[in-house]
Amino acid sequence: DETLPRLSDVAVSPDSGGVWAQTNAVSLSPLPVHVTNADGRLWIYFEAYNLTPGGRYSAQVRLEPEDGGQPYDLEFSGIARPEGRVVTPSGLRLDLSESSPGRYRLSLTVRDQATGRVTLPVSTDILIREP
Repeated sequence: DETLPRLSDVAVSPDSGGVWAQTNAVSLSPLPVHVTNADGRLWIYFEAYNLTPGGRYSAQVRLEPEDGGQPYDLEFSGIARPEGRVVTPSGLRLDLSESSPGRYRLSLTVRDQATGRVTLPVSTDILIREP
């Protein structure tokens, strides 16, 4: 069903010190190896499709340690583009500095708050570096 909310792949970029700002022309330097900076921070960028125009949404990021440790969730909220466009680009700055170094599976889902519909998860692997 082309009207259901769905997600693009997730791009991962080293942290910019918090100065990167999402614009129509995304200036993000994706890092193919998906490694955080030494301080454990990074950006993830994704696009959500078919959200309610101008409606609220929530993005849930689940991190599962490769070594079988306890997974945990991070949740963020946002507002979909109001002009009725199909695409809502989103960038999230993740501070993982309190997480143990190592490999993690990052899974992302988005819930359209107006309809209650949830996207299928999109996953990628990341490496949290040792400080």
